Amino acid sequence: MNRSSDIIDAIDKIIAGKNVERNVHSLVFDGEDLTDLFLKRAEFAGFIKTTVGGVNLDYDERVAAFAVRNSTAYFGWVFIERFNASKSRKLFGSDILNRRGDWVIQIPWNSREYIYVHPAERIGRESGSDFVLE
Repeated sequence: MNRSSDIIDAIDKIIAGKNVERNVHSLVFDGEDLTDLFLKRAEFAGFIKTTVGGVNLDYDERVAAFAVRNSTAYFGWVFIERFNASKSRKLFGSDILNRRGDWVIQIPWNSREYIYVHPAERIGRESGSDFVLE
């Protein structure tokens, strides 16, 4: 294997969450910014460029997504957070939390910031405060 294929393999594993946690990853390796390569590989894996507002989902679903900022990829989910029966909001929330338990990256439904979602990668029906795979 050569260096280029090793880098592609590592990026593909990050995107798929294979043998590595999908949470936050620097996209700089040996001084080289790999953001464009990461986004091309994410697209190849089925992720699409959109905004939080452009993601179709039901109240009981979460859709896998990456937010990419400053050569760093943040994995998280697009979902609808319910406050009560009449108040909710759609947002991207990163898997990484701060000390207070809030998402380090939060992107609201009306933001123009692009995220990269995998429409087929969803977790389903809400059960209390936990989400279970369908």
